[in-house]
Amino acid sequence: MSNPGLQYDPKSYARYRPTYAANFYDSIYATADIPDYDTALDVGTGTGQVAQVLAERFRRVIGTDISSTQLGEAVRLPNIRYLETPAETLEGVEDDSVDLITVGVAYHWFDHAKFLEACRRVLRPAGALAVWGYSYSELRPGSAASPAADAAAFARANEAFQELHNGTLGPYWESGRKFLDQRYEGVKPGPESFETCSPLTVQTMEKSYSLNDMIGYLSSWSPYHRFLRENPGGQDPLESFKAALADILSIDDADKPDTILNVWPLCGFVATKPVKS
Repeated sequence: MSNPGLQYDPKSYARYRPTYAANFYDSIYATADIPDYDTALDVGTGTGQVAQVLAERFRRVIGTDISSTQLGEAVRLPNIRYLETPAETLEGVEDDSVDLITVGVAYHWFDHAKFLEACRRVLRPAGALAVWGYSYSELRPGSAASPAADAAAFARANEAFQELHNGTLGPYWESGRKFLDQRYEGVKPGPESFETCSPLTVQTMEKSYSLNDMIGYLSSWSPYHRFLRENPGGQDPLESFKAALADILSIDDADKPDTILNVWPLCGFVATKPVKS
């Protein structure tokens, strides 16, 4: 996923961002209930994480993004084609050519009305749109967490995490983030756009990290890069957060895997049968 004006390290983005379990995609397909798995379109594809999974099920996949940098790092497979094009126009995608459109953690950046209009144009009459995202996560003990890192310790760790997210980096989040934090309420498609709109059936996802990998994940956050740009020469907030977590959770080996389990609540919807003009 990309947003104009933001800077991402695409290698960190691809390496550390969470991925979705197989049952998540199965739930999307079940709700979408599309008759054919010919063409999928992943909008805001970033480095192609979702497109790669769609390619296992669909005969062809199109991944779109506005960032040439992200697309340059995207997964290459014979049945995936990438286009650099805005979500609001989907230029280069033919009318009535797509069975399923997916948007993973990007819908909140779009002009929703224009995007939904573009979806109605490119989707086949029995097609579907699946949108999902995740916001603030919770830190829990990983399988290799220190015995000293009890529930009270993780409560303190989550307090420190919340301060980083909402305090230190809070002013540096883009305004579109509010739609994600509000779980897309108010910007879901209505009956004028799609015949049905259903909530996701899978509600969480998770990923285990070493402390260093956790910091690697946080380094892919857009507000972190904005903070560094606007505070040159200042204290790196991830350095102090890493030190705080190491102390709170009694982590003496920052490379030890599975010390921290990150759990994200998912939000989103699956809209089916676009209303054609």
